[in-house]
Amino acid sequence: MRLRYTVSMEDLLALNHFFYLHSSTIRRSRALLVIGLPCVLMAFEVYQGIRSGSWGPHVVMLVLCVLLIPFLNGYFARGMKRTALRIYRERPTRGLIGEHELAVDEQGVRERTETGEQMTLWAGVDRIETTPAHAFIFVGPAMAHVVPRATVVEGEFDAFIAAAKAHLQAAVRRTQP
Repeated sequence: MRLRYTVSMEDLLALNHFFYLHSSTIRRSRALLVIGLPCVLMAFEVYQGIRSGSWGPHVVMLVLCVLLIPFLNGYFARGMKRTALRIYRERPTRGLIGEHELAVDEQGVRERTETGEQMTLWAGVDRIETTPAHAFIFVGPAMAHVVPRATVVEGEFDAFIAAAKAHLQAAVRRTQP
C-alpha cells in the first residue's frame, strides 16, 4: 500500500508538539520547572515569613508564586516550539520538508523523498500514533515518519494507517515466542 503527501514545517512542529504532550522525559522537565521552581520559591517565602514574623510581603510573594505556574507552563511550551524551529532552520531540511512517498508491505516501511530512499523493517518500527491531523510512524525514540492527513495527494490516509498498524502487529506476533 502506498501514500503520497507533502510535509511542511508545521507538520514537523506537530511531531515536536506530540513529544511535548506524550514524552515522560519532557513531562518530568516541565514539572521541575513549572511546579518545582514555584514550590522552592514558596518554601523560601514561608521560611522568611517565619523568620521575620511579618507575613504581609511574604503572602504577596506566595500569591505571585502561584500565579507564576501558568506563566511558566506557557513559557515552557513556547520554548519547546521555538527550540524545534531553530533546530530545523539551522540545518538543511531537504528530505524532511516537501513531497514524500511512503509504502508499507509485510517487510516494512519504505520512504522515498527527493534526497533518497529509506527502508525500515517492522522490527525497527517502535509504534504508530495518530492524532486527528497526523500519523506518526516511530522509527526511533525521537524519530518518526510524519504523515499529515490534509496533504495526502495519492492514496487513502485511514486505510494506509490501518494497513501499517496491521503489518506492525503481525510482525510483533511473528517475533513473540
